[in-house]
Amino acid sequence: MKKIVFYIAGLVALLVVSCDMDLSDSGQYFEYDLRGTWRSTGSYNFYRELIIEYSNITFNGYNIYWVADNIFKDITPGVSLKGYSVKGETIDKSSRKGEIFIYDRNSLQEGIPYLYWENYTDDYKKQKFLTFNFGSNFETLKYVNEDD
Repeated sequence: MKKIVFYIAGLVALLVVSCDMDLSDSGQYFEYDLRGTWRSTGSYNFYRELIIEYSNITFNGYNIYWVADNIFKDITPGVSLKGYSVKGETIDKSSRKGEIFIYDRNSLQEGIPYLYWENYTDDYKKQKFLTFNFGSNFETLKYVNEDD
């Protein structure tokens, strides 16, 4: 009986290591389509970007107070923060709403609503976008494909 328990424990350990599972994870993560590097699409003298990983998010360039109602202005910039996303309403097959939740300064911040949408270029290349509303202003970020 001890051999069977030892064998099963070994298989579970091998599965965890081979799948790179994090058993301390609470099941909260960023949905797959949001993971990657996103950059501002505006014509600014500086760029803003989000780097979204499995359960972390980093804001770069958002500490600049470019609009008074910037919902990112109080988030710690340049630091990988824990977070997750929650899917919301599906608008059509290529767009949906959702919210991003971030742990900053040891507390969960208010959810940040986003619109995820896809577009295709004339040569059929898929483009992905995230749009955030800042009151009467908005920011659209484009997914950066390192292969392009």
